Amino acid sequence: MNLVHKDKLIMSIPNDGIVNSRSKFAYAAKRKAMGLLKGAPDMLVLSKNNAIFLEFKKKQGKVSAAQRNVHNWLGENGHKCTVVRSLQEAIDAVNTMDG
Repeated sequence: MNLVHKDKLIMSIPNDGIVNSRSKFAYAAKRKAMGLLKGAPDMLVLSKNNAIFLEFKKKQGKVSAAQRNVHNWLGENGHKCTVVRSLQEAIDAVNTMDG
């Protein structure tokens, strides 16, 4: 998903799995060869002077160790990464960005 909304560019980071077990390993190998990073957040939102990574979780969903490592690296290197549990939380996080 790539969207331009007002002054923001919204990009999905395709790190989901695949259900069909026969092609699961080929799919994972292809994604890894293309640079997929285990633990990468689900979405990246860019504005002119800012960026925020969003990790979407269900209400009781837990961040994995790989996700925690990536989120920590992003934070330590000056990037904002936040876990959101609803569409409204995602909207609120994006609305905190400077233009």
